[in-house]
Amino acid sequence: RCESITADLPVDPAAVTATATTAATATSSSRTSEVTTGRIYSPKPIHQEKQIAMTKLRSIMAKASVLTMAILKTCHGFYVPGVRPHEFEPGEDVPMKVNALTSIHTQLPKDYYRLPFCRPTGGPKMASENLGEFLTGNKIQNSAYSINMLREVYCQVLCQVTLSKVEAHTLATHIKYGYHNNWIIDNLPGASIGLTGSGQQQTH
Repeated sequence: RCESITADLPVDPAAVTATATTAATATSSSRTSEVTTGRIYSPKPIHQEKQIAMTKLRSIMAKASVLTMAILKTCHGFYVPGVRPHEFEPGEDVPMKVNALTSIHTQLPKDYYRLPFCRPTGGPKMASENLGEFLTGNKIQNSAYSINMLREVYCQVLCQVTLSKVEAHTLATHIKYGYHNNWIIDNLPGASIGLTGSGQQQTH
């Protein structure tokens, strides 16, 4: 028959303190060894990874901006032909061009110099050779008219032409079908107000 006998033994506080200190030291050493050997892994927080990614993105965008500015600095702008503005000085020559004759009664454009108009020195020359102009029926050529900026001229004789019977008949026929001139001054179409056969005003 076994009996449990409990004896009240005296407790030494210094020994208890030493025992607790030893246990804490052993636990700390165990954790340190686990960290050293790589057994304990603490992942970075998600918000910290996002911050790192955003920092890298900002750095890449800043470098791209600097590179773009460097490229733009070395580039030179240009105007599309016929679009660049031109400021005329007083007395400067303003070229006037002529386009094909058109009529509201027919869809057939006619060459301006098909009629006996005054021709420029050296003969008429094409102002531009564009395939689109031919497809749309336009035929822009130079003219004999002399226009100067801010200079008014009245009743100046351009040329004198004696018409033959054929030329007079051709001119009368084009007038009958309502053909009118199309002038171009500084790449802008010229307009004029005329009268129709019934006496009404009409803008060309």
